[in-house]
Amino acid sequence: MRKTRLILFALLLLFVIPNVSALIWSNTTFNNSLGMEILTFTGNQNITRWLSVPSSVNVLTSGFLNLSGIEDLGYEQSFNGGGFFVTGTNTRVAQRLNIPNLTIDKVSFRQYGAGTGNIQYRIRNVSNDAIVESCNAGAISGGWVECDFTNTLINQEVYVTLEKDGASTGSWGGAWSDSSDVYGGRYGYNTTDWRNFTDNDDMAINITFLEEPFPNDITLNIENTNVFSYTERFNQTNNRTSNLASTINKYLNATYLVGSNYLIPFIFHSDTAGILQYLNMLFSNEGFLENSQTYTSSTYDTMIENFNLNITFDSTRYSSVSASINYNGTSYLASTSDTGDTRVYSKNLEIPVVNSPQNHSFYWIISMTDADGYAQINSTFQNQTVNPSNFSYCTSGNPAVNFSIKDGKTKALLSSNDFDINIKWKLNDSSTVFKSNSLSLSDLSNYTFCINTNKTFFTELAITLSSSGYATRNFFFDTQYINITTEQTLYLLNSSDARDIIVIVKDAGLTPLEDYRIKIYRYYESTGVYELVESDKTDVFGQIVASLEENDVKYKFEFYDPSNTLVKTLPNVIVACRSTICIQQFIIEDTTNPFGYEVGEDEYSWTFSFDNNTNIFTFSWVDNKDLSSVHRLEVTRNSLLNGTTYVCNTTSTLDSGVLSCSVGSDRNSYTASAFRTSGGTEKRVDLLRTEVGNLSATFGLEGLFWSLILLMVMAFVGIYYPPVGIILYMVGIFMLGLFDLVYIPPALIIAEIVLGVLFILSFKT
Repeated sequence: MRKTRLILFALLLLFVIPNVSALIWSNTTFNNSLGMEILTFTGNQNITRWLSVPSSVNVLTSGFLNLSGIEDLGYEQSFNGGGFFVTGTNTRVAQRLNIPNLTIDKVSFRQYGAGTGNIQYRIRNVSNDAIVESCNAGAISGGWVECDFTNTLINQEVYVTLEKDGASTGSWGGAWSDSSDVYGGRYGYNTTDWRNFTDNDDMAINITFLEEPFPNDITLNIENTNVFSYTERFNQTNNRTSNLASTINKYLNATYLVGSNYLIPFIFHSDTAGILQYLNMLFSNEGFLENSQTYTSSTYDTMIENFNLNITFDSTRYSSVSASINYNGTSYLASTSDTGDTRVYSKNLEIPVVNSPQNHSFYWIISMTDADGYAQINSTFQNQTVNPSNFSYCTSGNPAVNFSIKDGKTKALLSSNDFDINIKWKLNDSSTVFKSNSLSLSDLSNYTFCINTNKTFFTELAITLSSSGYATRNFFFDTQYINITTEQTLYLLNSSDARDIIVIVKDAGLTPLEDYRIKIYRYYESTGVYELVESDKTDVFGQIVASLEENDVKYKFEFYDPSNTLVKTLPNVIVACRSTICIQQFIIEDTTNPFGYEVGEDEYSWTFSFDNNTNIFTFSWVDNKDLSSVHRLEVTRNSLLNGTTYVCNTTSTLDSGVLSCSVGSDRNSYTASAFRTSGGTEKRVDLLRTEVGNLSATFGLEGLFWSLILLMVMAFVGIYYPPVGIILYMVGIFMLGLFDLVYIPPALIIAEIVLGVLFILSFKT
């Protein structure tokens, strides 16, 4: 006998918001509010209900549909018309049963009367007499006792037996067979194994089966959009749809109104018969609806990657909304140019350095302000795989650059040398994140370096190269490499031909230029072309040391500023030194306004001065042009014996402030520069030069004036005897300097002495 029982589904769609009443399901008459309704499907049928959303709601942000599986069992069968009854004595009960196309779920026992003892059932397969299930239900004293069934029997023929051990212990019967002894529901068996049942030990057994699970025919459409389609078979666990809010939002402000509500059709469908239950619903427009996130799932360190978040929220409720992305534990403020309910927030991030593949998690923090206050809500979490980039010496792989070491005069390969290299690289030219690698190699004529990914490597290479009998050279390369080999020759000069040349680069105001790259090319008569032999970067004093040949070799000099822009080229340069220390100075003229600002600008103004009494440089400013700018005061001392040295180099991040530098009272000349950095670019604002020396701080001009007066006086005296006039002139200069009345630069004093001596010697001859 088969009995169809109800299949119960509980569907609940919850949208939560404070201070807003529950949404309403409406039937075909629309205005009939339903707190709960049971829908009965007869099979392959649609039932439509309308979700009513107040027109005051602009955006829903959450809503989920929960579905429960089959609630109860579907089919039940009893033996012998309602029970497996046992009466009389010396009887064991058995019945042969053909299991239909059903699955056994449980077996139930019930005892009528007051008998005692343990009850056991067994199910044996008819074909092979194997036990497929057994259960000792224990002692039963009224009511039903259930045993769960753990096997599956479909379209099988079995013996179902019921036994009772009156003594509560003992062995159960032996082998079973299909014989003529099976009759009338009783099984004749070896009498020594029979159990005695009394008249008041009547027993009953029911076997309950499950119907096939509910088929995969449940779907839910919102108007013509499918939002749920269950592709498996229901069980007792709950199933939950994804968030339905984004689909519902498509119909807000786009469908028809009944009264003050938007009515959105929900279409429930079932292919087979069953019963569906739904309840009235609450909704939420609190927070935001996350539409999408866009990012690169896998990248390399030192790259710059773009991250985007697309959200929808109720802009009439929230007066202020901003977003930050928390990447690998650090938060970065994002930007947007959008307005209205839908916004796209974007942020470019520099990917940090890793030494092995890593997963970096990230999420967005949305800051929202409404009438109730301020709240922060997080987006879903995502992950990005970061792989390590690598630029290193190799013997196989993706060669990016090959350095060949040659004699700078003969171009012959050098078979033995020491090669020290410091490599810095990044995979995005705009990134401030560098990765580095340092190596010391030797005894090769060629050194090949590989990269590990098919991307452009923006590199800075600092190389120190030496070989026995050759002058050491330093090379600096600021260039790009891909996995196509670049051939780069590094030349060394034989020590007998090489001369160390100090190359100094200054601006028009004689201020040393730091981080200027100097490329020096040698002209080879044999080929008629210039080839690069030196490439280095200036230090804080604007200088490098080059190893060059004098007199007979032509060179070309190229000068590049810190942004790698060529600012000056000098061809056909011949190096000629007249002293032990050979210095070549080059001036880079300013082709633009050296300061870049005009005094009196409304948004930016400054003063720059030197106090002759306190010997203090003072730089003050008011900067309303860029509140994140950085100001710097740099003062250098220029000494004939010690060269150029720093006295002060101080900075400030204030938008208005003062920087000062005291240089003391010793006689020296000083150069002071005021700088301003804005948008990553530093420009010089102003420049001052002065000479410090107590009573005479006039850059030597006063000393020159008094020297000329004395020269004229002595000239009149020298009319009668010039040597006396010259001697008196020198004594006068000495006395003025001794009493600190004038200051004459040492070079001028030496020049005057030499001229005086030459004059006296010429007079005597």
